[in-house]
Amino acid sequence: MKIDWKKCIGCMSCVAVCPEVFDIDENEQRAIIKERYRRTLQDFTTGMVPSSIMECIKDAVEICPTSAITMVGSKEE
Repeated sequence: MKIDWKKCIGCMSCVAVCPEVFDIDENEQRAIIKERYRRTLQDFTTGMVPSSIMECIKDAVEICPTSAITMVGSKEE
């Protein structure tokens, strides 16, 4: 999954539907991917999740009012 920070408005919709994956950066007031699911520790806008929580990501993609979240892949645990 990927978060486009240019589109994110920090509304926290993704956090509301998928708090195990998403959080809000306190400084930037935009969505971030929690460390556990990041591709790299420094890249807080790109991540991979196991298929067991893919529905949660799909919900976040659908609820985001600016389409800032996109699905680009998944992994199995």
